[in-house]
Amino acid sequence: MAKALNNRELSTQIRAGLAPLSRRVFLKAGLGVAVTASSVLTFGCSSEVSVNPALKTLSASQQALFQRMIHILLPTQGTALTAADSVPVLANIDHLFAGLDTKVLGDLEVAMMLFEHGSLLLGGHFSRFTRLDDADALTYIESWQNGSSLQRGIVTTLKKMIYASYWRDEKTW
Repeated sequence: MAKALNNRELSTQIRAGLAPLSRRVFLKAGLGVAVTASSVLTFGCSSEVSVNPALKTLSASQQALFQRMIHILLPTQGTALTAADSVPVLANIDHLFAGLDTKVLGDLEVAMMLFEHGSLLLGGHFSRFTRLDDADALTYIESWQNGSSLQRGIVTTLKKMIYASYWRDEKTW
């Protein structure tokens, strides 16, 4: 009986220690752990993507994300469509970014970071999106398209930007 009483006391002490931990503090701590883990996992990884210095708004990581998504979403090889690499899709996206309000641009940058690094923990791939092979990258995009409303909103926005920037060029008509 004394052992059971000690377990109850321990349980009460644990609950008392967790009482000041609100949901918001818990979520912030979880986000901090996730960011730290993704930083540690990607620390020292070299970038394999070429950066276009002519682009004024897109950072190197954003260019890498869009280049990877363009490769996955616009498979023009073996079709009658104009090859995606002969259309200035990245330049069109950069032009679109340049016209965005600062607040919207900041939110979009956060959304892109979540998408890029979400595959480390959420996707179970233990790799950033830009480093996934083609099949895994397509599966990851589809999982976000069928995911929570936040995931659907992020991936739909990114896809629409790519498609609009591709079809904007006269060569694609």
